[in-house]
Amino acid sequence: MANSTRGFAYEWLVPMLMVAAPVGMKIADVIGGEPGRGEPARDLSSMGEAGVPELEEGKLGLHVIDVGQGDGIVVECPSGDVGVVVDSADNRDTKGLERFEAYVTELMDRDSDGRIELVLTTHPHSDHIGATRWLLETFSPTTYIDNGQKSDSRTYRELMAALSAAVEKGTRYVVVGPSDERYSICGEDGVVVEFLVPPGGYTSCSKPNDCSIVTRLDYESTSFILAGDAEEKVEERLLADPSLRERLDVDVLKAGHHGSDTSSTLEFLQAVSPRCIAVSVGDPGVGTNAGYKHPRLSTIETLNQLLQSSDPEPDWRAGTVQAYDAGNETWVDAPIREGLRLTPLDGDIVIESDGESIYCMSN
Repeated sequence: MANSTRGFAYEWLVPMLMVAAPVGMKIADVIGGEPGRGEPARDLSSMGEAGVPELEEGKLGLHVIDVGQGDGIVVECPSGDVGVVVDSADNRDTKGLERFEAYVTELMDRDSDGRIELVLTTHPHSDHIGATRWLLETFSPTTYIDNGQKSDSRTYRELMAALSAAVEKGTRYVVVGPSDERYSICGEDGVVVEFLVPPGGYTSCSKPNDCSIVTRLDYESTSFILAGDAEEKVEERLLADPSLRERLDVDVLKAGHHGSDTSSTLEFLQAVSPRCIAVSVGDPGVGTNAGYKHPRLSTIETLNQLLQSSDPEPDWRAGTVQAYDAGNETWVDAPIREGLRLTPLDGDIVIESDGESIYCMSN
């Protein structure tokens, strides 16, 4: 665990407007908008039993849930309904799985019809599909999307059985491809989900991460990239296509593959040019991360380098995060720039957009 209390501080793109932050929920700064147009951070101390912040109506919420070594992400519509769930933790990690299910349940208790609009599986690795069967059986999603890649794992087989039953009850199953890239979600709120599919699609992959879906989310003038477990090979394919490369430029990046040294190349990061980067990753030595050893020190250094290039004098965050130095085969305390958020340090990462500016929080 890093040497810091959980909370947010961010580099500012508009003049700082200070307010008192409630106990428990630390309020971050504002990204985007024009100088002088940022609004003060709001009091988000009103949270349910699972500690899920209640966002102001009219604001889009991106929840990167602290599920340990895995991904579990929810897009909350400006209406307060759940628009998209991207991946669903690892069922080998009881703590992370329970956190994911409690978090999603609390959000769905606020949902107007109790039904998820879209469930997306980026790829069929166990640390991304741990609770997908539960999502399908409990919340009857309108649409389920994956990349068509299969797995021999029991978790995947149970997922597909649940999907077959859900389809019989009306869920639409879509295998994403270049001809089916964009979805409007959240009713009339103008939220668009776009799949950045490399030329040739996902037909030939030497391993599942080489076909991990990269998703772009747009809400008015704010934008996000969710990179799943995409590694360097996927990044290179996206960069090689001029139209896809142009679509990579966003405000917020959920970094690929848990901060591994096989993802987040500097060229890819420069094309994305985020001012906020979220990393979903486990604690050192815990569960499957005892073997994976994420995040890697080299990747943290690259992320810091990217943030420094976008702001020559970004502040360093208080404290450090533990990262694995592969060259010396040891964990080290790594300093991190403002704008970089990691679940072991920050807990649940919540990014809110009013369509013009980005507001960031953590538990």
